[in-house]
Amino acid sequence: MMKATGIRQHLLIGFLALCSVSSAQANKGIVIGMVIDAQNHPIEYATAALIKTGTSEIEKGTMSDGEGAFTLENVAFGEYTLSVRMLGYDANETGKVVIDSNHPVVNKTIVLTATTQQIDKVVVTGKYAFVEQTADKIIVNPSASVVSSSERVYGILKKSPGVSIDNNDNVSRKRMPLTGVFLP
Repeated sequence: MMKATGIRQHLLIGFLALCSVSSAQANKGIVIGMVIDAQNHPIEYATAALIKTGTSEIEKGTMSDGEGAFTLENVAFGEYTLSVRMLGYDANETGKVVIDSNHPVVNKTIVLTATTQQIDKVVVTGKYAFVEQTADKIIVNPSASVVSSSERVYGILKKSPGVSIDNNDNVSRKRMPLTGVFLP
């Protein structure tokens, strides 16, 4: 008889634990949705975030899948703003989203509008290598040197490979005759 009572106690404890978990889940809801563009095509990898009303605190967040669908589960009852964003599209923030016992499941379709920006101009900058070697010449680009702004031409030439300057400031090429120095 004692054995049956012990089993009943375990079953009763298990049942009570299951009921408490169910009641805890009863105060939670779910937001499901679809992210599409103006042509009704799904937008994948858009971010969807539930933001608590009155704060900027994000309650839950996720990304849309390959078909533009997203799901936010176990959302506490309350009022939220649903914010959906994707690079190349204008952000979309819904009005008030209420999740409560009357509306535990919220279904939203979010339409994102493609955005473009007109750029006045594009500036491409690059740097030359300090030393460029071709088959017939060596080119030294002083503007590529970190210290060139504070040095004289002779100082830069002294650091150039294959170039030597004697005490009389005569420029020569090591092991080969110097054919010319061209200054821009």
